[in-house]
Amino acid sequence: MAGVTLDERTRLSIEIALTAHSGCLPLLQRQDADASRLGMTDAEVDAARRGSSFDFSIAQATALALA
Repeated sequence: MAGVTLDERTRLSIEIALTAHSGCLPLLQRQDADASRLGMTDAEVDAARRGSSFDFSIAQATALALA
């Protein structure tokens, strides 16, 4: 079976979801900066912090990572 490769936007969305309640301000600020660099909107970052996404494939990958 071939491995699955996640793009940078998907990986960051998963990271944001997994660490959303960490309370680590430097981490959250770095994630915000990375998201901005990737062209993610504030709404997309907020959705990721809730464990979701507006993009179906990212939402599925995030749900799997959180499960």
